Amino acid sequence: VVVVLFGGFVVVYFGGFCCSSVASAVLVSFGGGSGRVHLGDGTGGFFEVARMSAASGGSLITIGARRDLDHNGRPDIVVVNNHGTLFNTINRLHSFAEASVAKHLSARIVAPGPNRVLRAGSVRFVDWLAGVPRGLTSSVSLELSTNGRAGPWVKVASGLPDNGRYQWVVPTSRSNSCRLRITVSTATGSVRALSGPFRIL
Repeated sequence: VVVVLFGGFVVVYFGGFCCSSVASAVLVSFGGGSGRVHLGDGTGGFFEVARMSAASGGSLITIGARRDLDHNGRPDIVVVNNHGTLFNTINRLHSFAEASVAKHLSARIVAPGPNRVLRAGSVRFVDWLAGVPRGLTSSVSLELSTNGRAGPWVKVASGLPDNGRYQWVVPTSRSNSCRLRITVSTATGSVRALSGPFRIL
C-alpha cells in the first residue's frame, strides 16, 4: 500500500487488488468531501469506477482493502471519514465492493505476507480472502509448518468463522522456512491454500 498527498487529496494505492491482470491495482483518492475509486487497466493506466460523497470539509479517518464484504474472494474497499465541528463530529462509512460472484471455492492468505519476519511470542493477525458460492456457509482451519511446504503441519486453529481474520500468538518454534496453510470448508467440499514463506525469530 502506498499513500500519497496530492492537491489536498489523500491518494491510496493498493497493489494486487482484484487478483487479475486487468484490475490488479486500485487508486482511492479522498479529499474536499468526496472520494473516487480508479481501477488499473493492466497497461499502467487507470479508469474511474466509483465516487463517494461526504459533507463539505469531511476528512479521512481510515481506509482499508483487506476485507471481503460479499465473500467472493476479492478484497473490498472501506473508507471512514468524519465531518462537523470539533465537539460535534459524525463518522460516515463508505464501501466499494468488487461485485463479481464466486463460482467455486477459493482461498488466499493475505497476511502474514511473503518474507515477513515475525517475533516468537508476539500477537499477529492472520488475514485471508475466501471465495464462497452463494447459499453456502463456510468455516476455516489454519495450520503451521516450520519446514516449508513439506510439513509436518501443526494445527493453529480449527472451526473458525470465515470472517477473514484470526488473532494469532506466534509460537516459539523459530524457523526461516515457515508457511501457513488455510482450509476453507463447506457442506459440499473444501479448498486449501498456502501462505508465502516467512520467518519466526
